[in-house]
Order: sequence, then structure tokens, then C-alpha cells
Amino acid sequence: MVETKVTAATAAAVSTGFVLWVLQSYVFGGGAVPGPLAAFVGIVVLGVVTVGAGYLAPHTHRPDLPAAGDAPDEVPPPPRHRA
Repeated sequence: MVETKVTAATAAAVSTGFVLWVLQSYVFGGGAVPGPLAAFVGIVVLGVVTVGAGYLAPHTHRPDLPAAGDAPDEVPPPPRHRA
């Protein structure tokens, strides 16, 4: 099972190509997107959108881990090593 946060971040990363296409088609009238702007979209926008999508996506519950309230009240001390 793929976690929701990973799926959202991956979809956001893939959408960067779509953003460049929109810029090329509508903002620059079918001409090429200038190199510095394409680099900015490819690096900065990609990073911000990917992190934002991963952060805002809901957490996927892992059934193999106990819930936070199910933790034992007392934690056993770590084992002692003999010198």
C-alpha cells in the first residue's frame, strides 16, 4: 500500500511539466519558456509544491503499529552491557 503523502507528493512533482506547458502555451503565446524561468519552475516551484502536497495530504494509518493511546505506561530500562 502506498501512503497518501507519497502519492500526493509524486502527483505534485509530475504536475511541474503541466505548469511549464501552461506557461509556454498561454503566457508566452506558444513560444519557448525562457531558460531561467523554466529552471525556476523546475527547481523552486517543484520543491514547494511537492513539500506542500505531502504536508497537506492526510496521514495513512499503519495497522501494524499500536495506536498512540495503546502504548504501555511503563517503558522497561535498556539492557546493561557488561564491561
